[in-house]
Amino acid sequence: MKDYAVQRTTVLVLSLSVLLRLSSGASEVVSPSTISDAYNNTADIDSNVTYAPIPQGASYSADTTYNDGGLGPLYNFARSFINTTQPNEFPYDIINGILDGSFDIGANYMQLVTYAIGFAVCFVLGLLFVIIFPIVGCCLCCCRCCCNNCGGRMQQKSETNTGCRKLIFGLCLLLCTVFMAVGMICTYVTNEQTTVALETAQTSINSNFDDMLTYLNNTIKQLNYAATTNFDFTKRVIFRDLDNIGVILGVPVRSTLSTEGNVDNSINAIIGLDTTIATVTGNLVAVNSSLNDFGAKAVVLVAALNNVSAQVQSTVSTCGLPCSAIDPNLLAVDADVTALPDINSQFSKIDSVSGQNITALALQGKKQFDDIPETVANESASTITTMKNLLNNFDGTIANALSSITALTDNLGSIDTIKADINDILSQASGYEKYRWNAGVGLTCTVLIVVVLQIFGILLGGVGYSSKNSPTERSCMSNSGGLMLMSAAGFIFIFAWLLMFLVMIVFLIGGNMEKMVCQPITDPSYKIFKELLDKPDGLFGQGYFLGGLILQNNTINLTFSGILEGCKAGGAAYSTLQLSNLFSLATVVDYKSTIDIQTQIDNLNVDLSSVKILTPDTEKQLTDFQDAINIDFASFVSELTKNTTQVDLISFAVDLETLADLGGINGTATGDQLRSQATLLRSIQANEFSDADASKVALLGSIQTLNTTVSGIPATLNSTLDAIKLTEAYVQNNGSVLVRQMATSYADRLLGVADTFVTFTLNAVNNDIGKCTPLWNLWYSLTNVLLCKHIVDVMNGFWFSFGWCIFFMVPSVIFDIKLAKHFRKMDYDEEDADSSVSGSDTEMAEKRGPPPPYARNKVGVATTSW
Repeated sequence: MKDYAVQRTTVLVLSLSVLLRLSSGASEVVSPSTISDAYNNTADIDSNVTYAPIPQGASYSADTTYNDGGLGPLYNFARSFINTTQPNEFPYDIINGILDGSFDIGANYMQLVTYAIGFAVCFVLGLLFVIIFPIVGCCLCCCRCCCNNCGGRMQQKSETNTGCRKLIFGLCLLLCTVFMAVGMICTYVTNEQTTVALETAQTSINSNFDDMLTYLNNTIKQLNYAATTNFDFTKRVIFRDLDNIGVILGVPVRSTLSTEGNVDNSINAIIGLDTTIATVTGNLVAVNSSLNDFGAKAVVLVAALNNVSAQVQSTVSTCGLPCSAIDPNLLAVDADVTALPDINSQFSKIDSVSGQNITALALQGKKQFDDIPETVANESASTITTMKNLLNNFDGTIANALSSITALTDNLGSIDTIKADINDILSQASGYEKYRWNAGVGLTCTVLIVVVLQIFGILLGGVGYSSKNSPTERSCMSNSGGLMLMSAAGFIFIFAWLLMFLVMIVFLIGGNMEKMVCQPITDPSYKIFKELLDKPDGLFGQGYFLGGLILQNNTINLTFSGILEGCKAGGAAYSTLQLSNLFSLATVVDYKSTIDIQTQIDNLNVDLSSVKILTPDTEKQLTDFQDAINIDFASFVSELTKNTTQVDLISFAVDLETLADLGGINGTATGDQLRSQATLLRSIQANEFSDADASKVALLGSIQTLNTTVSGIPATLNSTLDAIKLTEAYVQNNGSVLVRQMATSYADRLLGVADTFVTFTLNAVNNDIGKCTPLWNLWYSLTNVLLCKHIVDVMNGFWFSFGWCIFFMVPSVIFDIKLAKHFRKMDYDEEDADSSVSGSDTEMAEKRGPPPPYARNKVGVATTSW
């Protein structure tokens, strides 16, 4: 029963220990295994951090698209005319020479002439037109009105090709009129585009300045997100790892010690002894039981033998000489139970050992080893607290680093002020816009009058004309058409030179703005900035202008072209504007100077020298077990292999019976006594002797079984004790050193999290935060769209449209006069002309004197058919 109880207890303890190990192992994982936040930043169980993209912030409202209202071809024509007139590029060398004082106007005036010759020629031609055209108009008027020349005489000679001429003149005039009408429409539309430009300007400026405010706010929010929100998440990951130092550092330390120190094998060797102890205990119990049984039966046998021996001794003493051969002292036991070794102490120790449960004791020692992660966590608590405090204090360092940036919000009011000032100017300009618009419409109407007169002149003349009617009998409709054509010619002479003067002035302004301003600043290579503004000795004097303006250091190569190229490509403000020279991110990058994680981990001191795998109780039980099996088996075997009695009881009984049958004794009381004693011996042989002998044999078997069982145990115990002591010494001597060594990997894990934050932050600051596209939009909207497209292109389209109209007005004058001759009602027929040669005309001719030199030209011939 006792053996069964011991085994049952062992099984229960082993089961409980397994359950404890499983539950302990299940909890030895990093908790929480993953971390995330509301911004989708995540970190896995190995602290691999994945940061979410930087939030883009509020959207921008500026629209940099441009709608030319279908006037793109007109603007391209005007631009092509300007480029043809002035094919030279921007005079960078001349301006640089003027800036550095190396340009001598007297010696290099031809460079200026070469550059300006195109505009100068156009200006001179326009000036000549302004001067000559009204003079020509006056001369033609005088010639017609005063001298009846130049087609002034109301007489037309009929010729065979008159109809063909009229048709050609009409078609040519109609074509010129159509071209003038196209130019007039373009003039009107460009005039409207100027109004649109003013309205667009206010909307564009407001949206762009609003975008600048949005841009600054977005940039500051993005910086705060990258430096504060992401750092808070990074802290959570590091805090998680610090709180799990027992798992992250302690478990690998324990595993390494277990493998290299052979801990599990040593503990399992002790646990394995539990079965051996149970077996030995069972065998020893059997030996003790057999020994007790043999002792009890040996006492009975000894008492019986002593009784018979006394009787035989009494009988032999009265028998005399015949009984002298009988020795009653031989009736004694040979295998003396009292001579067997005492095993009470061994039995007591094995009973104590089996009662303690060696498995439970071994697992107690194993628990100290298994608790190494908890020991690491407990003994590093102060270091963990220190590092957490350093990380919390680093928030203030980041806040100080951002203060110089967030201070920009204090100056946002200046942007609102600038926007308000510009809006005031544009509002005032809007008040005068109606006058400009009316002037533009009025100028357009001058062309409209000519176009209308010519169209109606052609229509009325063409419809009212009849080849059946003589020139003097032409209809009122035809005559009205001719008069309208002459009126159109008159209006052309009146307004064309004024329009040319306007074209000349606007051309000089618009053309030079196109060549000197728009084309250079819209050049994708930004050559004007590189040649004039980006050089250290450029337009603004010594050093880099923007470096001194923005970064307060004119030695820093911060250029207009670099900023425009970077912002157009969507570059971040920090890298594009080289803001690292204004405020450095070194405080974030060089976090190790403030949060020296490596030093803190290097100073980590975890003492594992007190870990006891072989507890004193376990060692005592193993020693007691070793003493319990230290039995003198040789003495047992030597004694138990003897005969149970010194003499064979049956043989001794036969001797007594033989003696009783001898003469002289047989039939006597002595003979009867001998026979009775022989019978008693046979009874002892059958009972007491048999029981004692069987018990002796059983005891010998138990001893031999026990001897076989424990034969290898002492060596096993010694090796187990030596192994567990070596394991314990290894853990105690190398555990703390191993903690420091493996703490390097732990520190690398923490530093990896911090370095990931630094890398992401630097990349975000240099590439994602504060993308300065709004700066490019502001520049593009104000220069390319507002100035060059809405103003300069419209201005150039305006003068080009008028110039187009003037160009076709010149031939229109000729065709007006030519065609009017065919539509107007004449005063004289051909016959009237012939019969009046000696009449009043002759008298007038006499009064006038000799004809002028040009009187006989083709236009001035009085008899012309025109």
